[in-house]
Amino acid sequence: VDKGLATTLQKLETTCQLETQMLTEEFAERRKRLVSRWSLAEAILRKRLENDTGEAYGALPPILWDDEKQEIGEHEEVIDDELARDARMAYDASALNMI
Repeated sequence: VDKGLATTLQKLETTCQLETQMLTEEFAERRKRLVSRWSLAEAILRKRLENDTGEAYGALPPILWDDEKQEIGEHEEVIDDELARDARMAYDASALNMI
């Protein structure tokens, strides 16, 4: 009976590890596609703004995920400029409407 239980536990552990790996890969792929969509939306909105104003604008910095922010830790740049914060909020609102 102990051998059967040990074998079953080993199979469960193996299955759990495989499923965890598959889910991790799936979410990484989804994240990659979502970031691509956001980048495209940002580029479209920036181009429209450039066409409307006649001025050139640089791309926004990439959006960081919570786990990426933890990796950066104390070196994370904080946007202090009020204009930059307002632009970021306006971009986020507009991008959400496009998605």
